[in-house]
Amino acid sequence: MIPALIDLHLRPTCTDAGVLDAELVTVQARDRGLDGVVVLGRDETIRVGDTVAATAATGVQIFIGVELATERGLLLCYPRAEDDWFRGAGWRSVAKNDGAFSAEGVVRAFSERGGAVVAMPAVDQPPVAGVHGLLVASTTVDDAAVGVAQQARLTCVGGSGSVVGDERFGSVATVFASPPTGQEALVEGLRSGRAWPVEIGTP
Repeated sequence: MIPALIDLHLRPTCTDAGVLDAELVTVQARDRGLDGVVVLGRDETIRVGDTVAATAATGVQIFIGVELATERGLLLCYPRAEDDWFRGAGWRSVAKNDGAFSAEGVVRAFSERGGAVVAMPAVDQPPVAGVHGLLVASTTVDDAAVGVAQQARLTCVGGSGSVVGDERFGSVATVFASPPTGQEALVEGLRSGRAWPVEIGTP
């Protein structure tokens, strides 16, 4: 089985109608050697629309998530399914501290629904309890962050945090040993720890 390369942190590029430009995203991702991307809105769900044709034409899958600012830093949150709770931004019911979401509350809200949460590395504090991974590669693999993740026994993952067309896009990704066949499989791969960060060379 051939592993899949997926950028776990892609910011959306939308059409004038406010829907994700699936054709542009998948073509650019394919040209950068990616098999999939996770599109995350900032405290909002992204209108993805119908991606079947774009995926069929390019082989690139599109997954969803949301990035949330918490008192412990940014958390990347991946729902098990695009259900009513996620579409309705149910995470907004989580308590806030000084305008930022409670990190533990966010982790609990997504975990209880079978989702996965990835944290950003922080120099001065350990990762939030209950997260499923640490993003250790956004441009290159950060060895110090890898050390933090290993000490906390967390999965190391990669995501560019960019938009298509940015020079960082396609430079890092996450390798999944078993290519995810859908949103649930993506989340299961993160929760099981069968994913690894990778730097991608220039074609």
